[in-house]
Amino acid sequence: MSHETMDRIISEAGRPDIDRMERDIIQAQEIRRLEICLQKLPADLREAVVLRFYQELSFEDAAEILKISLSAAKMRVYRGLEKLKGMMDDSEIPYQNIH
Repeated sequence: MSHETMDRIISEAGRPDIDRMERDIIQAQEIRRLEICLQKLPADLREAVVLRFYQELSFEDAAEILKISLSAAKMRVYRGLEKLKGMMDDSEIPYQNIH
C-alpha cells in the first residue's frame, strides 16, 4: 500500500490532522515567546508597540495617548520592533522555558 493511500485512509477515518496540530503548537509557542520578549522591553517602547499593534492604533493616535510627537511615537515603535526581533532571533527566550 502506498504512503498516499495510507494517508487518505487515515484522513477519511477522521484521525486528527497531525501536521495542523503541530503547526498550531509551534504558532502558540512563538506567540508566547513574543509575549515574553515584549515584557522584557523598556516600558516606553513596550507601550508604543502595544498601542500600535495590539490596540491597532495609528501612529498619530498612539502619539496623542503617549503625549509625545508623531516622530517620537514612530521611533519608539521601530526601536521596540528591532529589539523584539533581536530577542527572537537570538533565541534569548528558549522554547523549553515556555509553559
